[in-house]
Formats: sequence, structure tokens, C-alpha cells
Amino acid sequence: MIGQFRHYTEELPLFAFHGDVSIPAKWVVAERLESASREYELPIAILYFGDDDPKGFDIPKAALADIREWSDAEFEFVRVGLNEGDGKRLGIPANPEDPGHYQWEALGDDQAGEMITEAVSRYYSKEALAVIKAEQAEITAKFHDRFGEFIDAWE
Repeated sequence: MIGQFRHYTEELPLFAFHGDVSIPAKWVVAERLESASREYELPIAILYFGDDDPKGFDIPKAALADIREWSDAEFEFVRVGLNEGDGKRLGIPANPEDPGHYQWEALGDDQAGEMITEAVSRYYSKEALAVIKAEQAEITAKFHDRFGEFIDAWE
């Protein structure tokens, strides 16, 4: 599944929980949030994609409790799916071992891609990022054109 998310999210940071999250893994997430908060000074949104079953709802609750305690970074948590009713709405088969509940793996690639892309597009724009990077490169080039000799002498 991580390959599927990498494909549809491209350069966005990902973290796969793989069930109950270990303490070191939660610590890494808390540190990454702290770092991103300081570096970018932009709102942070965590989009959670999980199974529509009791465990799929418990995993993020348990993880978030520790992550929020260990990180001062402010962030929005959004459970994107699978949410209650998504399985039936999308026509995917229920978990045969747990009727009435649905697993992410039951989604077709088109369905998963649409769900991922739709959720991510509310928070991220590849086009906007390209504009920002181009502006950043232009500002950096102008700075080096004007002050490059001083920078070179200082180093």
C-alpha cells in the first residue's frame, strides 16, 4: 500500500503506521512535526487513511495521544477513509472475517487513487509548489548575483 500512496502523493511526507504504532515510531512522527512546524511555519494537516473497523479507528487515537504529548507542533488530524459508510458507498467487499467492516486493501487502485488524490488536493497543490520553488530559485539567484562575492569571501 505504501507504493500506492507514494504514487498518488508524490513528494509529500508519508508515515505508515502498520497497525499499532511503536513508541520509537511515534517519537519519529512527533520530531518530524516539530521540525516541519519550525522550518515551514505553515499549517500542518495529517491525513489518515485506515480500515473501517474498530482497530482502524483505535490505531490513530492511541498514536495521536502520544504524538500530541511529545510535540508542541499544532496540526489538524483528518481521518480521510475508510470511514463508516465508505465500503458500501464504494461497493467494495466487506472483510469476510469481520462482516460489516472494510479494509483499505479491498479498494481497487482507481478507487484508492481517487480517494487519496481528492483528500490531498484540499491541502496541497503541485502547481502552487512549483510556483513557490521557481520564485525561491529566482530570489536565491538574485541574492547571489548581488552578494555572491561577499559570500565567497566569507567562506
